[in-house]
Amino acid sequence: MARIPRNPQSRRSTRLRNGVFVMLITFPLILMLRGDSNEPFPRPHSIYDLFYLPADFKHYFSQGFRLRKPLARVQNQFMLKFNGRSAGGPVATGQNGWLFLAKAGVRDDYRNRPPLERETAEKWRIQIESNQRFCRERGIDYYFAVVPAKETVMLDELPTGIEVRRAGTSRAQHLQRFFLTKSIDLQPIDLVQPLQNSRPWAPPFYKTDTHWNEAGAFIGYLELLKRIALKYPTVKIPPADTVSLANHKITGGNEAQIMGLENVVDETFITLTLPDERIVHTSGGALPTFAQLNRASFDQGNLVARCDLAEIPQAIVFHDSFGLAMMRFLARNFEKTQFVWSKFSEPAVDRIRPTIVIELIWAGHL
Repeated sequence: MARIPRNPQSRRSTRLRNGVFVMLITFPLILMLRGDSNEPFPRPHSIYDLFYLPADFKHYFSQGFRLRKPLARVQNQFMLKFNGRSAGGPVATGQNGWLFLAKAGVRDDYRNRPPLERETAEKWRIQIESNQRFCRERGIDYYFAVVPAKETVMLDELPTGIEVRRAGTSRAQHLQRFFLTKSIDLQPIDLVQPLQNSRPWAPPFYKTDTHWNEAGAFIGYLELLKRIALKYPTVKIPPADTVSLANHKITGGNEAQIMGLENVVDETFITLTLPDERIVHTSGGALPTFAQLNRASFDQGNLVARCDLAEIPQAIVFHDSFGLAMMRFLARNFEKTQFVWSKFSEPAVDRIRPTIVIELIWAGHL
């Protein structure tokens, strides 16, 4: 059988393609072998070192490989364009462009088992009871709320294949039920259902960021205020239907940043305007609006706010990054509000001696 001669142009095309492939493979390998001054490529010097090589290489690849982020960005852009989802990893792609921080438990909340180990839930019960008892002994009212993770509220936007197996399987809901069954004194404020119910009014979370937006923080503020009003009936609760909303386009949030897509995807920043004339001011100027999503620093989370028309003398708010969006609302009802970006601190409470202590914890930190 006669051999069919190959087209010289086809041969050159094949060589070129193979050459480009070799370059694409070789260049990252050269960079990996070179490493940098801070993270040199791991090289075993003895048989004993071989046992640690996988862990050393994993650390180097996540910290020292300079092309990791650019390659991940290209891969995620390709996957989103042609496959409708990301390549996996710490961020999961949901429906309609929604992103979820997978490492924070987007899948864990919906496994067919309790999302919190009993030992962990019991540890939290003991801690919160201790905080409440410490405040009560000093005549201070204590309020505690778990801010639910985004996937607990945006159920219909979850990634394909994740289904709610049974009601109340999220960490926030599980801890809520655990507290209620174990202690008659612990009454954590439920934010899951109110946030779910608020969605026709406004989406309470960012599409590409872990955090709730101003609309979600406002709903959390209303629920907290309703509980406080049981003890302080003079507190005025602003109706949600009197609040005006405005939408602004911004770059992607922390989940998009992890994927290297913060400048590729669009995000909406919601700002709220309340109808009354209460003015909240601080010694350093205006309160942060959280326009930069979670990019605010710890310094911005520690401040003192004042309001001349407030109903209650003083409060301390212990919070994490989810407390930032709530600042401009919570500060409206206290003559002086001390925001502290930390866990509950007994020395801080003893030093300030407020009327009320509020503690906010994101479910991802449980």
